[in-house]
Amino acid sequence: MTQPSHKPLTPVKAIRLKCIECARSKKNVRECPLTDCPLYIYRMGTNPNRKGIGNHKSRRREEVVTQ
Repeated sequence: MTQPSHKPLTPVKAIRLKCIECARSKKNVRECPLTDCPLYIYRMGTNPNRKGIGNHKSRRREEVVTQ
């Protein structure tokens, strides 16, 4: 059995790709006027509800600098 050559997309990354397809460019996704779209808050490929959750590289860098 062979493994797929790509990783499966996370739901948020799949939404990002859908938004790029809909807007026809990454720049247009950032400037999307469709604020009533249910996918709007996820259009940049991140989940704003998870902000500050997890072990981010930037947080680890700050800890190293302050120590």
